[in-house]
Amino acid sequence: MALDISADSLRALGYLLDAEPVEALTVAHDADRLTVSWLRPDGRPQARRLEPPVLAALQARAHTARQTGQDRPTAPRTAEGLRTLGQLLEEAGIRLGAVNQAAEGYRVLGIVQGRITQRWYGMADLELESQARRAQRSATS
Repeated sequence: MALDISADSLRALGYLLDAEPVEALTVAHDADRLTVSWLRPDGRPQARRLEPPVLAALQARAHTARQTGQDRPTAPRTAEGLRTLGQLLEEAGIRLGAVNQAAEGYRVLGIVQGRITQRWYGMADLELESQARRAQRSATS
């Protein structure tokens, strides 16, 4: 089963990772799964493979948490940053290949109109974009 990565998919991944601060996040997408690796605050490496059923269940949990206001951790906002990143990728027509986290943002490798592209998305820019989208949603509801 081919895995289509959307903003909701990246947000669900962030929801999973919001339980604790993560460093050096790497997301690799192949046809049927996401492979995710990161460092815990104590420096121990972690990794998970997320196949479509697992990702769908995470999406449902993340959506429910967002609707009920339970996704407001005081810890890092990985979920919101990845969701906004996913929205920007969708709008640009970029099919995700990989995401690499740095302290200041995310480097994305993907395909747009049959060509490989690499883009940088800074954390501060993603936060501003997220705030603007949140304000727009509030204004329309």
